[in-house]
Amino acid sequence: MKLLSLIILLAFLISSCNLEDQILEKPEVKNQISKFDKENVIAQFNYNIGLIELHKKRFGEYPLSLDSLKHLNYWDVPNRFEYKKLPNGYVLNAINDTIAKMTATDLDIADINLPDSFWKGIGLVESNLKSKN
Repeated sequence: MKLLSLIILLAFLISSCNLEDQILEKPEVKNQISKFDKENVIAQFNYNIGLIELHKKRFGEYPLSLDSLKHLNYWDVPNRFEYKKLPNGYVLNAINDTIAKMTATDLDIADINLPDSFWKGIGLVESNLKSKN
């Protein structure tokens, strides 16, 4: 009886090894993962904008680089973005290859479109997440 139970258990484990792949291949699951990836990139982008704008509020000017941001903690990861200070504000671009590493799907940053109202009231002048139209 123990042997039969062990054989059944082993057969179940072997047959379910591919279960995760089967679930991840379902279109509705892929769509939800892709949506989460997109929202995650937008959240990281917003967080970096917040850090940059807070730096300006505290020190009167935008930081020279993301490395010059003050009071970061372990979870702050501005290295997924390129930053350039301009005379009239700054540029903040998502880096496509690092975005690919932080997402489970093949997210293209061109798929991220933030509304026009998002860009008002901040010093962000240019970004690859900004729609070109």
